[in-house]
Amino acid sequence: MVMRTQLRRCSRWGGAVCVLSISSALSSPLSDFFDHVEAAGDSRTPAHKLVELAAAEEYNVRVNVARNPSAPEAALEALSQDSEMLVRMFVARNSSTPTSLLALLRQDADESVRWAAIAGHPSVAPDVLADLAAHEEAGLRREVARNPSVPLSALRRLATDEDRLVRAWAAGNSSTPAPVLETLAADDDVNVLLVVAENVKTPVKALARLARDPETDSMVMLTLVRNPNTPKDALGLMLSKLASHSERSIRLPVAEHRATPPDVLDDLAKDSEWIVRSSVAGNANTAPATLQKLAGDKHESVRMWVAAHWATPVAHLWALSNDELRVRISVARNSEIPVALLRKLRSDEDSIVRAAVAVHPRVPDDVLRELQGDSSDAVQCVLSGGDFEDCALLLGAAE
Repeated sequence: MVMRTQLRRCSRWGGAVCVLSISSALSSPLSDFFDHVEAAGDSRTPAHKLVELAAAEEYNVRVNVARNPSAPEAALEALSQDSEMLVRMFVARNSSTPTSLLALLRQDADESVRWAAIAGHPSVAPDVLADLAAHEEAGLRREVARNPSVPLSALRRLATDEDRLVRAWAAGNSSTPAPVLETLAADDDVNVLLVVAENVKTPVKALARLARDPETDSMVMLTLVRNPNTPKDALGLMLSKLASHSERSIRLPVAEHRATPPDVLDDLAKDSEWIVRSSVAGNANTAPATLQKLAGDKHESVRMWVAAHWATPVAHLWALSNDELRVRISVARNSEIPVALLRKLRSDEDSIVRAAVAVHPRVPDDVLRELQGDSSDAVQCVLSGGDFEDCALLLGAAE
């Protein structure tokens, strides 16, 4: 489990080749931590394991158990007395929390926990929620606004609440209908608009209006480009505008986005940040001419992604086959690599490159027969049916 989890985490910025830099993470405390957090939030985790995780020292693990709808009563009972307020609050909101525990949590020392127990649980009666929607305490109204059991009449009222977080919770409620979302799309608070922009139930015309509004905040636009229902013409306009943003955190998602136009990607290929240029090199929309420019980039990670791209001109694949190890591995795994280049790389000095050649779909029979006699652990591992990433990782750990 640790190995697979590590590979998933590093796949974006190194794919198979990142295993060379994470071998020391095998069975490390950090790996165990991530595994525990993942298991704590997984509804398929056995009940006895969730009870065990409910007693974990790590706060994040206990929070995930408290949120898990499959958490058994024993785990929820233990967490209802947790020292951390947020843990107890998530217990109060958990659909599996029994009424006996809710009664106790309504007496909690922290008002946020009390409000969650009073108005945040899905079992709260709709008529009670309707009454609480008019409560003077904004914290209670926020819990009502996020509760999926809240009646439509109350949602309409909460969508115009004076408290911006109440309106934001209403915008994100799974029960909020399209007309209410249409109203919220005209809100003047960025927190509300962020939730409206993210909601896949928001009407297309409301998304389009937000996208074309010159006053729309950059973070709202960035959220809009991630919404699958945003119209394509509006999508291109926003991506082009965001590509020139001063913040890397805005330009990076644009460089990664599958709908970013090739001309915008070409501009981003000149970005001062290597991580942005790497994303351009890894984008399926990037044109061969842009990849040609990036093939000579000073940063190895950029060249690595160029080497892996299906549209990289063959001449540049040949040049990159003489590059650093991570780059050569990417060349050897490129789906469009010519057979002649596979023949060259079969003799690479590094066994992981040769292992990549051995399992490539285009490898010629004579090269495969030759590699069957390769004594390296990496090549023999893949030829024995081992997954390439796993074999490369194990080799890195052994070295």
